[in-house]
Amino acid sequence: MNRVEINRSAKADILRVASYYESAKEGLGDKFLDRVQELIDRIALNPGGYAKVIGEARKAELRQFPYSLWFKVEAHVLVIGCLHHRRDKVLARERAFGIFPMPDPK
Repeated sequence: MNRVEINRSAKADILRVASYYESAKEGLGDKFLDRVQELIDRIALNPGGYAKVIGEARKAELRQFPYSLWFKVEAHVLVIGCLHHRRDKVLARERAFGIFPMPDPK
């Protein structure tokens, strides 16, 4: 089994989406987190089983939710995003190539 690491952006994605689903229906956020963990476990078993989509970034779709985990295989597996299917191409490309949006000025 490969070691899987989740970067800060991906963690923020996952928590944001879980919070959204939990606010929509009690328990749905936990179900989302369960599906994320199941997918991480599957990726850890066979990261090469997912095709490269953008550069070295690979995409694995969540069951029951319109989201995918995007990851790279290096010395370990690095999850770079949990993105909605409608937004995934642009954000995944930015994250795959290390381009991150500037934070909003306060």
